[in-house]
Amino acid sequence: MRIKFLFFIIGVLVLIFSALLLITVIIKQQAWDDRLLITPKAYNAVSVDVEMLEELNETKYMLTYEVNEQQNVKAIHSSHTVILKGTNYTYPFVMNYSMSEGGYFTKDVVEQNSKYVVINELSAFDIFGGTNIIGNEIIINQAAYRIIGVIKDGDDDNKNVYLPVTFFADDPDTFIVKMEADNEMSDEFIQNAFKHIGITTSNYNFVNIAKVYAMIREKVLVCLGLIVAIILYLIMRRAIAILFDQYNNINKLLKVFYFTELFLKNIRVILTIIAAGIVLVSSSGGLILLFMKGVKSFLKWREVDDIMQFDIPNNYNNILQLLKNMTIYSDVLFLLFVFMISILIFQLTPILYKTGRE
Repeated sequence: MRIKFLFFIIGVLVLIFSALLLITVIIKQQAWDDRLLITPKAYNAVSVDVEMLEELNETKYMLTYEVNEQQNVKAIHSSHTVILKGTNYTYPFVMNYSMSEGGYFTKDVVEQNSKYVVINELSAFDIFGGTNIIGNEIIINQAAYRIIGVIKDGDDDNKNVYLPVTFFADDPDTFIVKMEADNEMSDEFIQNAFKHIGITTSNYNFVNIAKVYAMIREKVLVCLGLIVAIILYLIMRRAIAILFDQYNNINKLLKVFYFTELFLKNIRVILTIIAAGIVLVSSSGGLILLFMKGVKSFLKWREVDDIMQFDIPNNYNNILQLLKNMTIYSDVLFLLFVFMISILIFQLTPILYKTGRE
């Protein structure tokens, strides 16, 4: 019965570990591990001049933002409720979105306030019945805007219409920065740049998504470390059992032989003790190193968990929600893995004690 239960625990551990691996794959597929998310703390958003933002854009990095507004628009003699998204020309590059038809609006279009828009695939199919619609027009606030592209934004719930932020009265309050890996750009560098436009760590969260991804990936590595720790624990217990047996053997032999005779005639016993001692020291050292690595990882996770405690704004809602959900799921799975490991050790201890006594 105990053996069946052990196999059940091992099976659960494999499932949990597989789920953690799947989470790392899901986040990695988003290709967001070189992004820095800047989102306001509760009710602390400041008014930001878009022109000052664009002065930062493309100097050392690319950044983007959104201003969202629900609006009724007209196209093909019918009215449709859409989400108007005011943004800038670097938006698709920062967001890793591709175009299914046409292109995105350029820097000149933004600066000249040209009435061009880009719509997502859901809007294209729902309003026009397809994506081959370049040159068609939609009416926004009684003004005609020409469609120049259809974007794959992955949103299957909202009909999104993208246009330059200059057509909006509101200022953006959430920003995403694309950090080029070869620039060796730090969070502090970006924080210092945004400080000049009134965005500081006191009123905004600076969330390095690479750190979030690294935290979840490290949870997988720590789970592997726990498995290695159990193996080292088993080896250590076996080494202790061997040393205990050989100690009893030596005590018995010392009643028959002098120590020098014992050393010469029972060299195998001495070598066994030395080997078991080396294994015991090595396995103990390995456990200590794993413990120190686990503590170091835990402290890093606490830092990332703290910066993940932000309210999800309407901007980038699907991306942020996925990020927060994956972080929560990984926390739950990791704690469950540790709990199941504890049960496994509890179940193995009597078996190891019995083996050691035999």
